Amino acid sequence: MLASALFPLLLSFLPQTPAAPPAPKDQVAAAQTRIEQAQAATPRDERALADAQRDLGQALSGLRQYPEAVAALREQVALRLLRQEGDKDTVALIAARVELANALRSARQYKEAMAVLDEATPCLERLSAGVETKKREVLRLGVLTARAQICVMTGQNAAARPLLEQALAIALEHLGADAPNTQTVRQSLAVVLLYQGEAERAFQLVADAFAANERVLGIDHPKTVHAASALAQFELQTGRFQEAADHVDLVLRWRRARLGDRHPDTLSALHEQVKSRRMLGDGAGATAAGEELLATMRALVGPDHEDTVDVELQLAELLLEVQRGKDALPMARHVVAQRELDVDGRPGAKISAMLTLARALHSLGQAEEAIDVLQKAKALDDGSQADLARMINHRLAHFLPTVHREQEAMQIARRNLAGFEACLDSYLPVLRDEERLAFVREKRHDFELLLTWSTTPADVAAVYADGLRWKAQVARGLWAQREWLRRNLDAAGAAHLETLQKVNAKLNAAERAGDAKAAACLRAERGRLVDSLPIRARVATPHASIENLAGRLGRGEALVDFFVYEREDRSGAMVGQHLVAFVLTAGNPQPLRIDLGPVAPIADAVQAHVRTSARRGKAMDVASARAADVVGARVRNLVWQPLVAVLAGAERVFVCADGPLALLPFATLPGDRAGTFLLEQHEFVSLVSAHDLLRARHEGTAAASQAGKAVLVGDVDYGQAVRADAFAALPATRGEITAIASVLTRRQLTVATLTGAEATRQRLIDAVRGARFVHLATHGNFSGGAGRGGATRGGAGDESGGGRPGQRGSIALAGANSGDLFTSDEMAWLDLGACELVVLSACDTGLGETAYGEHVLGMRRALRMAGAPITITTTWRIDDVAAAALMADFYERLGSGATASTALRGAQLAQLTKARAAGGDGSPASWGAFLVEGR
Repeated sequence: MLASALFPLLLSFLPQTPAAPPAPKDQVAAAQTRIEQAQAATPRDERALADAQRDLGQALSGLRQYPEAVAALREQVALRLLRQEGDKDTVALIAARVELANALRSARQYKEAMAVLDEATPCLERLSAGVETKKREVLRLGVLTARAQICVMTGQNAAARPLLEQALAIALEHLGADAPNTQTVRQSLAVVLLYQGEAERAFQLVADAFAANERVLGIDHPKTVHAASALAQFELQTGRFQEAADHVDLVLRWRRARLGDRHPDTLSALHEQVKSRRMLGDGAGATAAGEELLATMRALVGPDHEDTVDVELQLAELLLEVQRGKDALPMARHVVAQRELDVDGRPGAKISAMLTLARALHSLGQAEEAIDVLQKAKALDDGSQADLARMINHRLAHFLPTVHREQEAMQIARRNLAGFEACLDSYLPVLRDEERLAFVREKRHDFELLLTWSTTPADVAAVYADGLRWKAQVARGLWAQREWLRRNLDAAGAAHLETLQKVNAKLNAAERAGDAKAAACLRAERGRLVDSLPIRARVATPHASIENLAGRLGRGEALVDFFVYEREDRSGAMVGQHLVAFVLTAGNPQPLRIDLGPVAPIADAVQAHVRTSARRGKAMDVASARAADVVGARVRNLVWQPLVAVLAGAERVFVCADGPLALLPFATLPGDRAGTFLLEQHEFVSLVSAHDLLRARHEGTAAASQAGKAVLVGDVDYGQAVRADAFAALPATRGEITAIASVLTRRQLTVATLTGAEATRQRLIDAVRGARFVHLATHGNFSGGAGRGGATRGGAGDESGGGRPGQRGSIALAGANSGDLFTSDEMAWLDLGACELVVLSACDTGLGETAYGEHVLGMRRALRMAGAPITITTTWRIDDVAAAALMADFYERLGSGATASTALRGAQLAQLTKARAAGGDGSPASWGAFLVEGR
C-alpha cells in the first residue's frame, strides 16, 4: 500500500529532462544529420559518430521515446568500445554506459540497466593516476546514483540508501553544496528516507535542494521548478499543505507558460494542484482543477483511455466529498463500465471503482442499488487485498441501516473490528505516537456504528466488550512497550534514552524560540532515536473482559466508562458527536448503557463550570456566585443525574472519561442536597481506561514499606525576571515540601529535595530514577490558559494555543525565566518504573488536548507512560498557600495507610469544612482542582 501511494512521488524525484520545452524534432533531426555525416566521412569518425548517437539518445529521452533512445545509446556504447586509446575514451565510455543505464531504467528494463552499470564499474578502476580526482569521483557519483535509482524502482530501498549516502558525500566534496547535481542526489536520497519512515530528514533534504537551486539558478530556472515540484510532494506527505499548495501553484504557472496546457508535465502539476487543494480543505478549488484535468485528458487521449478513466474516478470521489453526488454518479458508472472491460484482471481496480459508485448511489438515496453494487464487489474479491475487503464491509455496514437491516450491519461491523484488531498488533509497534493516534481514529468508525445501532441488552454487553478493546488502544500499547523497555534496558539502551531526552529538550527550546529550521532537524533526529529504540520484542496490547472488570470492583464500588462517538442517521449522514456511559457495579457482569445526548452542550457546560469553579471565592459577587451554581447544576443534570439511580450505594466511583469530561473534576459538581458537593457523597478515581482496574492496587503506599526514596521539588529559583509575566517565586512551596519530607522521613523513606538553583532538568531526571514518590511544587503551564501572578502556581508561557500537545504542557524548573521549560514530551521519557505516586502540585498540570478514546494528551499521559501508576494533577490555577496546606494534609493521611484517592478526598473534605466554618460556601476554587488518576 505504501509503495503504491509513493510511486508517483518517486518518479517525480528521478532525474529527468528539465521541465523546459521538450527536445524538439529539429534536435533529433540535427543529431541524425550529424550521424549521416560522420558515417560518410573517410575514414569514418567513430568519436564524432558516438557523440552524435549520444545527442540523439538524449533528445529521444527528452521526448520520452525510451525504446528509440535505448537503441541510440547502445550504439554510442558500441562505438566507444571500438576506440579506447586512453583515459579520455575510457571516461567517455563510462559516461555512455551511465546514460544507457538511465535510459534502460526509464524503459523499465532494470536487469539490463544494472548489467550495463556492472560493466562501467571496472572501467573506473582502470583510469590512470593522471585523471583528475574530481573527474573520477564525478563519474563514480553517476554510477552510484544510477544504481541507487534502479534499486529504488525495484523496491530495494535498503540497498539504495548507502549508495545514495555515498553519492551525496562525493557531490558535497567535489561539486559543492549548491551544485544542481548535488540537489538531484539529495532528492533521490530523500525518496529512500521517506520509504524508510524518516520523513522529517527527507523533507529537510528536499527543502535544502530547492533553496540551493533557487539561490544559484533563480526561481524561474527549470531545475528550480522541478525542485519545487519535488518539495511540494514532500510537503503533502508531511502535512505542510499550505506550503505544498503554494509550490504547486508556482510549478503549474511556470509549466503552463513554458510548456502549454497539454504537456504531460503541466498535467502532472495540475494533478498535484487537485491533491494540494483537497488536503487544504478547498473543495471548490480541488474540484475546479480536477474538472479541468479531466476535460484536457478527454480531449488529449480520449474519454476511454486508461489514464483518463483514472482521473475520472479521482474526480468522482472528490465530487462526493463536496456533496455533488449527482455529478459524480455518471462518472462512477462510466469508470465501472470501463474497468469491467478489462478482462485480464486487476480486480482491485474494479473494486475501487465499484466502491465509488456505491457511495455515489447511496448519497442520492439509492441504497438498495448501492448495496447490490457492494455485494458484486465482494464477489470479485480474491482475498489478495485485505484493505479493499475491509472497505467493502465497512461500506456495507454503514449502508444496511438505511434499509432497516441494522442487525446485519452490526454483524459486519463487528467482523471489521476483529480484522482491524488483528492489524493493530502488526502496525502499532512500528508507528510513532501521532501516527498511532491517527490510525486508531481512522479505524473507530465501525465501533461508532455499533454504538449507534445497539438497542437490546445483549447488544449492550457485546458493544461494551468491543469498546474495551478499542478505548485507549494507543496508550495501552505504548505503556506495555515502555514497561518492556524499563525491564529489559541495558547500558546501551539507557544511553540511547539519555540522548533522546537531550534531543527532546533542544527540540522544545527550538519550538518555543520559533526556530523552524532547527526544530525540523531536531524532530528528524528525535524520530530516528524513537524508531531505533532497542525494543526487541513485539508487546501485545493488554485486554480486559467485562467479567474481569466486574470481579475487580469491591463492595460499594462502581465503574462509569464514557464514550464519545460520531452518530449517523439512517441515511448515513453524520448528526454530530454523542456521549454514552456504560456502568458496571460490583459482581455484576452485565453493563448498563445510559445515553447522555449530544456532546456540544455538555462540552460548553463543563468548560463554564471549570472556569467559574476556579474563580469562586476570589471576591466573586452574589450574582456571579448564583450564576456559578446554575452552571454547576447544568453539568450535573446533563452528566450526573442520569447516573444517580444506578450509582446509589456506590461510595467509590471509578471514572473513565472521554472528550470534555476528561477535564472535569466530578467531585466539584453539586451534591444531592443544596449547598453540597459530590465530594461529600463519593470518592472519585479517574482512570485512563477500564483496564486500569486490573492493575495491582496500591493500598496505603507510604505506610506499606519502610524503604525507598522520595524526590521533592519546591522553592525553585526561576532566575531573573526579564518579562512582566515571568515566573514569580512560590515561597509557600518551601513549607509544603518540608512538611511532606517530615511525614515521609517518619516512615523511614530517604528524602531528596531539589530547591533553588539546584532544581534543574538534569538533576530531576537523575533523581527520580528508582524513586517511590515524586512531588513537584512549582509553576505549571498549558498554553492557551489565562492568568498570571505570584499568588498562583501558573506563570509565563505561550498562550497562543499552538504547538504540539507534548510541547504545550510544561512545568517550571530552575532558570525557567530564560524560557526553558520541562515539557510533557520530556516527562514521558523519565524513568518512573519504581514510582508509586507522582504529584504535580502546580497549575493546569491535568490539562491537555483531549483525543477521543485516548483520554488527555498532556502531562497526565506522559507520567503514566514514564511508569507512574498513580498521579495527582490539577485542572485549573491553584492558590499557593491553599495548595501547600492541602498537600501537607494529604501526605499525613497517605502516611497513615490511606490510598491516594482516599487521602486526597479526606484532605479536600477537611479544607471544605474549614472554609464553611470561616463563613464561606466551601468554594471548589481552593480544593477542587486536584484529581487523582490510577489505582
